[in-house]
Amino acid sequence: MNLRHILSLLPILFLSFYSDAQKRILVYKTDISELEAKAIDNANMINVQNLKNITDQIVQFYANDDQFTVIDRANLNLIQGELELQKKEQFMDGYIVEQGKQEGADYILSSKYLKSDKSILIKIFDVAKGTVRCERTQKLNTALGLITNVRTMVTKMLSELNATCFEITYPILRSADKKAGKKTKSVLVAVGSNQKIKRGYSFEIYQNILEQVGDQEIARKEVVGEGSIEEIQDQNFSILKIEKGGEQIAQLLAQKAALFCALKQ
Repeated sequence: MNLRHILSLLPILFLSFYSDAQKRILVYKTDISELEAKAIDNANMINVQNLKNITDQIVQFYANDDQFTVIDRANLNLIQGELELQKKEQFMDGYIVEQGKQEGADYILSSKYLKSDKSILIKIFDVAKGTVRCERTQKLNTALGLITNVRTMVTKMLSELNATCFEITYPILRSADKKAGKKTKSVLVAVGSNQKIKRGYSFEIYQNILEQVGDQEIARKEVVGEGSIEEIQDQNFSILKIEKGGEQIAQLLAQKAALFCALKQ
């Protein structure tokens, strides 16, 4: 079986082994100490409670995704005793990684409220390499001193981190158009509510192209279109509305080419 044949079977292989490639991710309690220190009025107390809910949201996000096994350490204090005396980021990152090794985790997710610019920082650590694999910072929405839309913001941040950090992609199974034409308007994608996908999320559509480099054939991604989630059908499937590249996608589907999509950054 040559490489070209293997690439054409990737959507089937993806679905067959979807649950076998689980990543063990350890989730710590969101550090909101910089906000709690000033929580003396009603607005700040409400903000503290809203940010405390981020921890449960992160756990639920990964617990319902069968690509991950969640180790919930949200109820443990990350900084204890003498660690309070050492606030350097490098020290804390090293401490987090060591804890992950003891727990048998592949990855660790750490989140923190940053008082300086009223934002949330989420980091994902690679335990084996002992490094920060990726991170994202998002400024919080505030109205009259109250933090709003935390759930929507965190869900989007986690989805973007998944795409960046783990290069998670989803196979396009077939056209969802009632009638085939020269231009594909929508496709069925193997992603749904289990992956916390929401209507309106934008995706790039691509195919793997083989390039001859010397004696080797090397696969690269070639973007062929874009689309957004129009309908979430169930836990594992959604309809993606094609917004760019409809004609090329129609040609590729007619050729039985393997197509994939990934959350647009």
